[in-house]
Amino acid sequence: MSVGRRADLTVLRFDRDFACLPVTDPSASLLTTGTPKIVDTVLVDGEVVVSDGCSTRIEVAALTDALAVLA
Repeated sequence: MSVGRRADLTVLRFDRDFACLPVTDPSASLLTTGTPKIVDTVLVDGEVVVSDGCSTRIEVAALTDALAVLA
């Protein structure tokens, strides 16, 4: 690692999904009970692509409307 280099990082919050609690072993909890609900923040190459559990790249409401038209 070097100072100033971009990184990929995922921040998980087990408290977002009660099925994950209590967490006594984070790795085991992630493998056995982890769901997309626990993803809080994701950085890819230094860019935030998920913030507070929501995509920063996709407008979910617009995508939902576009998909509803296809139904």
